[in-house]
Amino acid sequence: MMTFLLTTAALAAPSVQPVVANHTAQALSWGEVMVGTSGMHVGVLPRLQLGTRPWVDALGLPNVDGRVQLIESHHLDLALDGSLIGSAISGLSMTGLRGGLVSSVHVGRVSTHLGLSSSQMRSEGIPDSSPGWLVAIAGTDPLAELAAEATAGGVVPWSQVGVTSLQLATEIEVIPTGGFLLQGSTSLGGDSVVSVAGSYEDHTIDVGPGLPGVSTLSRAMSPSGSWVATLSWQQQLGAVHLRAGAGASALPWAWLSKAVALHVRGGGVKRRLEPVVESTPGEDSGDAAADTFDDELQLEPEPTATLLEHAQL
Repeated sequence: MMTFLLTTAALAAPSVQPVVANHTAQALSWGEVMVGTSGMHVGVLPRLQLGTRPWVDALGLPNVDGRVQLIESHHLDLALDGSLIGSAISGLSMTGLRGGLVSSVHVGRVSTHLGLSSSQMRSEGIPDSSPGWLVAIAGTDPLAELAAEATAGGVVPWSQVGVTSLQLATEIEVIPTGGFLLQGSTSLGGDSVVSVAGSYEDHTIDVGPGLPGVSTLSRAMSPSGSWVATLSWQQQLGAVHLRAGAGASALPWAWLSKAVALHVRGGGVKRRLEPVVESTPGEDSGDAAADTFDDELQLEPEPTATLLEHAQL
């Protein structure tokens, strides 16, 4: 009977989860699934997760991101992080690759995360047409019109951009399932090459060496033109994980994607319970039932409480 009561209490208690987000070095457990504003992600192997952003796929830009957790401990986590994006749009050739390293250090109720990444993007051409769903909403095909004008003018745009970025985040646990998150990120600089062959008959090409288009692009890759700072409260409500806050950024509203998030997370072998067998009539000691409780549930021991290990956003 004691085993049954302890099992019921464990199932009713909230299951706190480590934070799995872009700013942390945590990865989903094997078989775990997370769906939300950051996309769809699955733990395909222990310490390896893969994911995609469906709304980017819907634009004709297939993409995948992944994370490999190299170190996982009570005080230090380390992970390799990367993503790949391409183009399935006729007339547009594009490839983007990003790779980086993320570390997380946990001391008491405070966790600090530091990430460094490098991105390379190359594109050529203009899409022949817009996605069908976009045409249905807009009632017109702006990309088809632009492509026709570009073809008539002999225009072939081409670009290559490289950026190195730094991100820093600090989590402060206030309650076991929630706390404050302070984030900051910026570009450390980059290189860009933009070329346009041909010209529009009745249009001005606002890109090229020394012209405003390239000047704006260069500024967006500089620290002064790319910084973002946010302060948020993050909270776990069962399988639902929320983040809400405010911030500031060099580009208007660029802080919003960091300050606000929502997703649902579930599954995974670490939270799978084995069948619990009722104690035999001769096993009437509450202490004996409690001794076998952990073995029957097959639960991993919970490490020292930190915000990283008790809040999920």
